[in-house]
Amino acid sequence: MPDILKLLIKYKTPCTISTKSNLLIRDFDLFEQLATISYVNIAVSVITVDEKVKHILEPLSPSIEDRLDRRRPVCI
Repeated sequence: MPDILKLLIKYKTPCTISTKSNLLIRDFDLFEQLATISYVNIAVSVITVDEKVKHILEPLSPSIEDRLDRRRPVCI
C-alpha cells in the first residue's frame, strides 16, 4: 500500500478506501500527505462488535479492538 499511496501523491489522485485492515495507522503519514493535495476518504468495515461472531464470519480479519483502535484521527 505505501507504494500505491506514493503514486497517488505523485499524481495528486483522489482515493476512497474501504478496509477491514488495521494497517491504516502504519501508512497514516502518507494518507495525511495525500489529503493535503487531494481528496481522501477512508472507511473501516466493522460488521459486529462481538468478537465470537466476528471470528465465525471473518476468521482471518483483525480483531474488533484493533480495527477500532485509531491512535490518530482517520479524518483529515
